[in-house]
Formats: sequence, structure tokens, C-alpha cells
Amino acid sequence: MRKVIISGASGFLGRNLLALFGEDDDVIALTSDVRKLEEISCAAPVRILSNTAFLESNLDLNGFTLLHLAYARSHEAEPITDSIQFSVRLLQAAQAMGVRRIIHISSQSLYDVHRAAPAKVSDLVWPTNLYDIGKYYLEHWISEFAVKNRWDFVHLRIASLVGNNFPQRITTRLVQNALTKGEISINLNGKLFSYTHVRDVADAILIAQCMEDPAFWNQTYNVGSMESYPLTHVAKAIGEVCAEEGITVTIHEAPAPENGENSSLDSLDFMERTGWQAKFSLKDIIRDEVKFQLRQNNDSLSRTKGNGLNV
Repeated sequence: MRKVIISGASGFLGRNLLALFGEDDDVIALTSDVRKLEEISCAAPVRILSNTAFLESNLDLNGFTLLHLAYARSHEAEPITDSIQFSVRLLQAAQAMGVRRIIHISSQSLYDVHRAAPAKVSDLVWPTNLYDIGKYYLEHWISEFAVKNRWDFVHLRIASLVGNNFPQRITTRLVQNALTKGEISINLNGKLFSYTHVRDVADAILIAQCMEDPAFWNQTYNVGSMESYPLTHVAKAIGEVCAEEGITVTIHEAPAPENGENSSLDSLDFMERTGWQAKFSLKDIIRDEVKFQLRQNNDSLSRTKGNGLNV
């Protein structure tokens, strides 16, 4: 039986994480807006609480692990400050209720974006914006809080996530263009991408939560696929997967200055300690997105026909 509190449960990663729990698990899902979790996919009997309600509660949470996902997706000062302040209040409240273990979700964006090789945890961080600075500050604050209050902690610097219904990623936008226009355009700037499917990262978090080896805890780990690829490989995968569906895609390539950007991670330490491996390759990621968007398009067409509209 897993006993967890999930902050940021209504976010992209949080929703995919909730889907992995079973009926014997005890799950408390925290969100800034409980309406966002009205229709969740979870076999466990989830207790949904607003952030405010949790901070004001007095629950018995001995034996629970806090999975701290909540953090603003912003580069602006005010939401970043709010995220940090909420994190402080959250840990203080959890401490009073008996929690003594946390898995904190951090980001690969802390590393030098122009790195020459996959980033290792031992590499010097290179924050470039307020988002990164806030993440790095929280890593240090949580570590100090945990040591002072005798918590176990782990920081997971996760790779760039992809998955269904996540339009922030270029993979989603390129697939959409391929399906709606039959063509995609890419810049040949040499940037190396490294994406990890959200379900793989959700699996990694649950594996980490179940680790009982004391040597695993009080550490920072990278978590992500070991694959990295230029945009040409992404475009080629989209063309091949669309061909499987009988869809022809034209790829337009535009020369561009080399930018030297690289988002790849070295996750070997986490993989060796936990046995975790990413199940989704680049081709799997694209196939999953293509099938999702085709279903969405078909559902939309069915609704239009059902309303008696000509298409």
C-alpha cells in the first residue's frame, strides 16, 4: 500500500501520476483548483483537497511521502515567488502532520543549455532565468529543511516531458501540422532534443517512492531518456509514423545558424540504482501523439456530424 500526498496533482505530470495508483493505495491530491480534478483517471480512492484546505487541516499523515510537483510554469517573478512560498508552507504543514519523506520534482533546465554532453548531476548548474533560479533555490531549501527535521529527501531533475495534450512541445505542434496540412517545416540549427514521455517519468517517481535502501535517499538524480536527436530525426519519425496511417507528409528543411543547444541528460545513476528505464523511444512518442491527435480529430468530426452540420 502506497501512501502519498501529491502537490500539483492537476498538472500534466500529476494527472499521469494519479493514473498509476491502485485501489489499495492511499492518495491525497492537492490542487489550486479542485474543479480541475473532477474527472480524473485513478483506481485509488483519492482525497482531493485544495492547497488552502490542506494547509489548514490537521490530518494524521505518518508514513506518507510527499510527492512535490507543484511549481509555476512561468518565468515571471510573482508566480515563482508564490511557488516558493507555497512550498515552504506545504513542508511546514506536512511536518506538523507527521510526514518525513519527500520526492521533489526539479528540472533539467538547471544545466547549461549549451552543454557538449548529456548533463550529469555533478555538472555545475547554469540557471538562465527566474524559473531555473527558483527551482535551484527550492532544491537547497528542501535539503536543509529535510536535514534539520530528519526527513528523507530526493530531488529528481526530470527531462523535458512530452505526451498527449501537451501543446507546449514542438513534437505536438509538428504532428498537428503533419496531420492538418500534410507538411512540416524545420530549421537545421543543430539543436539536440531529448524528450521523455510523461508516463515514463510517472513510473520513475513511483519506483523512487518505493525505494527502501537508505543509500538511495538524500540525493539528487537525473531522470530521463538517454536518447537525444536533432530536429531532422523528429521530422523523419513523424513522416514514418504518418506513413503507417496512410498519410503522406512533406518535410521542408531551412538552413539556420548552429545554436549549440542540448537538453540531453545522463540518467545512468538513477537507472542503475532503481532498475528504471524509459519505455518510450522517439518513435513511440511520435506514434502515441499521432494516434491521440487522430482520435481527437475523429471525435470532433463525429460531434460535428451528430449536430447535423455539413462537413
